[in-house]
Amino acid sequence: MRHAPRPSAESLATKAESRLLGGHRLRKGLFGFLAGLTLLLSGATDDPRAAGSQSAPSLPAASPEKAVLDKYCVTCHNQRTRTGGLSLDTLNLANVPEDAAVWEKVVRKVRGGMMPPVGMPRPDRATLDQLASHLETSIDAAALKVPTTGRRVLHRLNRSEYGNAVRDLFALEVDVTSLLPPDEEAYGFDNIADVLGVSPSLMERYLSAAWKISSQVVGSVKITPSLETFRVRGDLSQHDHVEGLPIGTRGGLVVRHNFPVDGEYVISPKLYRETVNIIRGLETPHDLEVTFDGERVLLARFGGAEDEIANYLNPTPAGDEIDKRFQIRIPVKAGPHSLGVAFLKKSSATTLELLQPFQRERIDPITPVGIPEVDKVTIEGPF
Repeated sequence: MRHAPRPSAESLATKAESRLLGGHRLRKGLFGFLAGLTLLLSGATDDPRAAGSQSAPSLPAASPEKAVLDKYCVTCHNQRTRTGGLSLDTLNLANVPEDAAVWEKVVRKVRGGMMPPVGMPRPDRATLDQLASHLETSIDAAALKVPTTGRRVLHRLNRSEYGNAVRDLFALEVDVTSLLPPDEEAYGFDNIADVLGVSPSLMERYLSAAWKISSQVVGSVKITPSLETFRVRGDLSQHDHVEGLPIGTRGGLVVRHNFPVDGEYVISPKLYRETVNIIRGLETPHDLEVTFDGERVLLARFGGAEDEIANYLNPTPAGDEIDKRFQIRIPVKAGPHSLGVAFLKKSSATTLELLQPFQRERIDPITPVGIPEVDKVTIEGPF
């Protein structure tokens, strides 16, 4: 029977060394694991209050607005008493826009100083303002996210919009004030759909305006002569320059008129006459200028001793004779044109007289002394 050879001393020493090294590595690994586990546990349990706060966050404290409502408002406005038909204890102050209509009423009462009522406990003004501001801010912020534009109603054109539409469509300037009545106004505006009604009489005016405008747009060489009169406003001062007229002139008026067809038209300016038909300012000479599309077509002189005496002796025929000097017949192409009538301005120096003249001399219809003024201008044609 054979026996296994006994290990030598060297082999035994080698095995012992390997066991020792293996155990050292194992202990080192366990130490590292335990050390890491210790650090992990110490980090998790270093502050037990922090751990508790992370796992179960605390509820937010009651808002100051809620405290004010509970103390001063809910005592009367609750489900049991419902004072004034209002209950606030069931409303969610954290979601004010949900009951915006109710909170709007609360804001009006608080801002007006009506709530809490006289004789009841109430906070200081700053606290009430803070409550109202909180409600207003919450409602406004929600309204900005979902704006309410209102409802669209049937909207007719007012007369200004009607005139603009005609101009844009047909390049035709129309004096809508002579064709259509003024529109009703609301809140300072005349284009509010709610008040722009359509009555039978207004519809007739619009139909009449459409008939006249369509006739001008289409045009006809067989059109008969007609007379258009344009008057100067009675409250307009004619001492100074009028916008739209040539520089160096005073008073008068500028007319934007649509001439229906090519032809000749008669332009007839008329001077203003006071109560007894006397033309003012004839004691000195004056020059009246007529312009067409910015170009001078007539310059007529009137006034002086001869005209003044004739006007005093025979006011009506003398005045008619003076007005005839301003009449002019000119060829015109169809379409809109600008007509101007004004006086050449003599001087802008201030008078040294003690009694200064009225800026609007028509408020005195009797005195014959002053400056001549344009009363109206007529356009007749075509011929």
